[in-house]
Amino acid sequence: LVAKGSELGFDQFIIKEAPATFAQVSYKGVVKVEETEKAYILNGEKFKYVFGKKEGMWLALEKDGDELLESPMEYNIFRAPTDNDRNIIREWKRFDYEHICVKVTGIECKNDRDAVSIKAKLRLAPMSQTVLLQLDSEWIVYPDGTVDCKIDGKKNTECVFLPRFGIKMEMPKAFSKVRYYGYGPFESYIDKHHASYLQCFESSVTALHEDYIKPQENGSHYGCRYVEVSDGTKTVRFDGESPFGFNASYYTIEELKTKKHNYELCEADYLTLCVDYKQSGVGSNSCGPELLPQYRMNDEEFCWKFRMSFV
Repeated sequence: LVAKGSELGFDQFIIKEAPATFAQVSYKGVVKVEETEKAYILNGEKFKYVFGKKEGMWLALEKDGDELLESPMEYNIFRAPTDNDRNIIREWKRFDYEHICVKVTGIECKNDRDAVSIKAKLRLAPMSQTVLLQLDSEWIVYPDGTVDCKIDGKKNTECVFLPRFGIKMEMPKAFSKVRYYGYGPFESYIDKHHASYLQCFESSVTALHEDYIKPQENGSHYGCRYVEVSDGTKTVRFDGESPFGFNASYYTIEELKTKKHNYELCEADYLTLCVDYKQSGVGSNSCGPELLPQYRMNDEEFCWKFRMSFV
């Protein structure tokens, strides 16, 4: 431990350690699969996961008898507009990025001796709009409950660049402790991280919030190797094969989007954790040029690999 946050002017700890690589999974035990009309139900020695066929995503993640999700996990492309999004938000609204629907076009589940693999082909499209993203996802569940994910994506090049692409999960509010290896201790983005540095940090969820007078996207961290959220007993961890971004907040995207002043904000009864393959930069378009192309989430094709583990 190097220094306490109060000594440095922020409520975080800095920890001297290198980022960990993917931990070895345990193949001891088996994963049983029950298929219903609407879902695959995976049971291991200490977990029960439910994967929705219609949603192409996890509906429930129960570990040691405790449910880790307050609602089904979702694919996420939207963010609360920043002041600098004042122009591009018109295009995001025109393509209705805020309201995407998932269409699963194919799904299969295979159970072998060492793990269970669920593969799904999906289309993400705003309601009554053209297909925005085509995704091929694979989720591999090991007997110890670890989950590996690979998502191959192809974007419709006729659509304007995305605010972000990632997953969003709503978790019990008790998961208030955050530990990450990435650019910190201040908020950081692909085009806004020179005031930060790459290190391991510990923080509370509350301390990650940047209190802008006008509520907007805030508190994300760029270039992360891993992030953990914990309630002091249980820990949910994400590791990326390549650096990724995350945001952990008690304020929902909808809350930050709709409220006009910071004193109007109301905390949710749960934690919103966003883990991003990539988020577009914040730029300077409220009074300056539009966001430069290299800082946009506009990848025509991409492959994102990450691991979820539960302790």
